[in-house]
Amino acid sequence: MNTMLETMLMQSMSMEQKIEFKQAFGKKKKRKEIVLLLFFTNCIFLAGTYRYYLRKPVSGTVYLLTLGLFGIGTLWDLFTIWKEVDIANDELAQEIAFAVTTNNSILVKDKNQ
Repeated sequence: MNTMLETMLMQSMSMEQKIEFKQAFGKKKKRKEIVLLLFFTNCIFLAGTYRYYLRKPVSGTVYLLTLGLFGIGTLWDLFTIWKEVDIANDELAQEIAFAVTTNNSILVKDKNQ
């Protein structure tokens, strides 16, 4: 199932580029199940682990050092976590689409594996 952004990004791509985009994005897309698992692991062990997975190392480190902003940030994230996953996936889709359309396949294969 494509999001609106994915559909917009693929409009100007050739069939070959669409296939490459779907394969690369499918491998690198952030999974909500993993974020949920990391979030609950975060509540028990280490604060901020899910933020590293969502490519937010600065806030992940802040959460780690402050125990999830003293619990307030973790509580806030409980209500906003799905939107954060969607934002991370949108950013990733844009990066992959750019790499595919500029014939820069090395980015698709090497970055963020």
